[in-house]
Amino acid sequence: MLVVVVVVVVVVVVVLLLLLLLVLLVLLVLLVLLVLLVLLVLSCCSTDTPPPSPVQSKAKMPGGGHLLATFDCWAQHYNPNNACAGYQKLKAYVERLLL
Repeated sequence: MLVVVVVVVVVVVVVLLLLLLLVLLVLLVLLVLLVLLVLLVLSCCSTDTPPPSPVQSKAKMPGGGHLLATFDCWAQHYNPNNACAGYQKLKAYVERLLL
């Protein structure tokens, strides 16, 4: 009877160790996949800023930012996602120039 109990305990311990090994292997695979994903994302992100275009250089304001007047714009070219940033600063700058 004692031999049977010892055999059952050994089998249970071996099965638990195999399950633990399987869990560790799955965690290792997930870690490798996570590292690959991070490397992929980092390789797509560029920290280099492109040089300013000639138009961008001509549109540069002395107080910072850019202002470019365009003529004959069509409504079909309007993009509502382009926001007007710094309007209050520009307004104050223009008012100072006019006074």
